[in-house]
Amino acid sequence: MTDFDLKQNLERIRELTETVTPLHMIADITGNKAVYSVETGECGGLGLYKTKSVAVQIAYMGGKTELKCHDHDESEILIPFEGDLEVEFKNGSIQGYIGDPIIISPNEPHVAKSNNGCKMIAITIPSSNGYPDGK
Repeated sequence: MTDFDLKQNLERIRELTETVTPLHMIADITGNKAVYSVETGECGGLGLYKTKSVAVQIAYMGGKTELKCHDHDESEILIPFEGDLEVEFKNGSIQGYIGDPIIISPNEPHVAKSNNGCKMIAITIPSSNGYPDGK
């Protein structure tokens, strides 16, 4: 087991949250990473917590990013804390405001978009295979 250096880890967290982090920086941080399929731009996540019943990550979307339309068996909750986020559904869209959760029902096709980049907490209930560990 390695020593945990609080100051060093806080500095690394500060570096990661100063701006929307490019994917190449996320990929070198930890094995708990996910890189998502996008139509345009870039999107990735860093796993924070995972059990069988819940998975939590910090997700990053670059500017002018649009994810591919997808769905999943799990409920998903997106809570933006910086930047802009829009989630489109078959019957409309929801604008994500900082601190307001967007709840996505299981098996509901959706597309997430960001014009200027976004950082968010992303949660799946129950935990999803490959989310947020990128496997």
